[in-house]
Amino acid sequence: GWVKTDVAFTIRKWVEKRRLNHAIQIACSTCSIDRENAPVSTEMTLKPFLVIHTSPIPQKNRPKRNSNCRPESKECCRDELYISFEEIGWSDWILHPSGYHAYFCRGSCSSTASLVMSGSPYNNIIR
Repeated sequence: GWVKTDVAFTIRKWVEKRRLNHAIQIACSTCSIDRENAPVSTEMTLKPFLVIHTSPIPQKNRPKRNSNCRPESKECCRDELYISFEEIGWSDWILHPSGYHAYFCRGSCSSTASLVMSGSPYNNIIR
């Protein structure tokens, strides 16, 4: 059967430290001795999983300028690009989210006006 374990305290510590790599190791020293009465299944068909519910941290800075493309725009702008994990065959190992907004640059990014209007100093190389 399944063993439910509350790891909320550990997850909070992970978020506070903001490290990139985290791990939880679960060991059952008696499982191989008494498989019939083991609290954790040793069968490979029952794979454990971890569910973490998160909420975004409220931002204290100003809202970003809108740099999304308008249909008539010829200047540098951000256009929609949604990556669906199901469409690229990743939905068997990424359960949630079902995809993400990657976006891409469109238009001419060569003018000073596009640099000012874009809202980002990282989308232009000025010679």
